[in-house]
Amino acid sequence: MIANPALSLDSLCVRYGNKRVVDNASFSIYSGELVGLIGPNGAGKTTLMRAILGLVRPSQGVIRSDGAFPGYVPQRQDVAWDYPISVVELVLMGLRKEPLWRRLVGVMSGGQKRSATRVNSDKTSFLGGNTTNDNVAPKAQYDDATPRGQHNNVTSSTSREAYRAARHALEAVNMLEFANRPIGALSGGQRQRILIARALIGEPAVLLLDEPFTGLDQPTQDSLSQLFRDLANNGTAVLMSTHDLAQAVHVCDRLIMLSRSVRAIGTPHELRDPQLWMDTYSVGADSPLLRSVGLLT
Repeated sequence: MIANPALSLDSLCVRYGNKRVVDNASFSIYSGELVGLIGPNGAGKTTLMRAILGLVRPSQGVIRSDGAFPGYVPQRQDVAWDYPISVVELVLMGLRKEPLWRRLVGVMSGGQKRSATRVNSDKTSFLGGNTTNDNVAPKAQYDDATPRGQHNNVTSSTSREAYRAARHALEAVNMLEFANRPIGALSGGQRQRILIARALIGEPAVLLLDEPFTGLDQPTQDSLSQLFRDLANNGTAVLMSTHDLAQAVHVCDRLIMLSRSVRAIGTPHELRDPQLWMDTYSVGADSPLLRSVGLLT
């Protein structure tokens, strides 16, 4: 019996004006696997994740969930680290009464439609950057979902249950001892871990990671890779966008090669054709990129 995917995309397209940024993307990811989303700069990786979250409007396509909504770890540079809050307060921000994509794409519980909700575009907000654009409010269809985690319906971020959930999330990323520390006092690796805790507090079935290794030293990258592997081994479906190809090949169960469209999907062992990498990344046969993934000696 084949398991149902935790998340699947069918013929997903996203346009910015007349430019098609994601073109006819289709794939599925399953509980318990760590999948790397790789491709050159401008390939559409972040846009694809934002479409999954309901932050941009696909021009066509279907996004299906197995009954849970994704947790999301943004790029660290998108966060205002001088914001005057503690680690535990940041983690508590991950609690929502509704899935993020439901609040943004305009789907109420039970599938009832409503007008699309636009995101506040205040650039001084904690999650920095302007998330409002002409693509907010979707045409893509989402299956109705029921949260997997018992903490998703917490209505008060100061409740005892909420703090218990935050404690569990911080324990999962080995950051409990930093709970009361200001977020601005953390190192790069520590900041990444608390963003992961923020995404984990609702016990999501799917975790989206956008460039989690950027700007981190090798020991920190290795430590985070093991954390992602552990999360997958515990049943979470993890989709990780990354430019660190060596880490992706080393730690991921499967790779999705994206360059606007999906060029290939397979295990690192299956994607051993140098020409595939050369075509996807527009590099030559002597490129260091091929050496980084073990295709050149």
